[in-house]
Amino acid sequence: MVEALARNVITLFVQGVISSNLTNLNNLASKEAGLLLGVWREITNIIEELEIKSAEEKQETDSMARVWLRRFREVSFDMENCMEKFEIYLKRRHIFHFIMFAANFSN
Repeated sequence: MVEALARNVITLFVQGVISSNLTNLNNLASKEAGLLLGVWREITNIIEELEIKSAEEKQETDSMARVWLRRFREVSFDMENCMEKFEIYLKRRHIFHFIMFAANFSN
C-alpha cells in the first residue's frame, strides 16, 4: 500500500513535471514560430523593396541610355555635316587652284 501510494505520488509528480515542461516547450515553440514568420515577412518585404529599386534603377538606366543615344546621333550628324562642308571646301579650293594654275599657264 505504501508502495502503491509512493508510485502514485511519483507518477503524479512526473506527469506534472512533464506537463509543465510540455507547456513551456509549446509556448517556446509558438514564440519561435512567430519570430520565424516575422523574419520571413521582413525578408519578403526586403526582397520586394530591392526588386522595386532594381526596376527603378533599370528604368533610369534605360532612360539615360536613350538620352545618350539621341545625343550620340546628333553628334554623328554634326560630324557628317562638318565632313561634307570640309569636302566642299577642299573641292572649291582644288578648283580655285586649278583655275589659278590654268590662268597662270595660259599667260
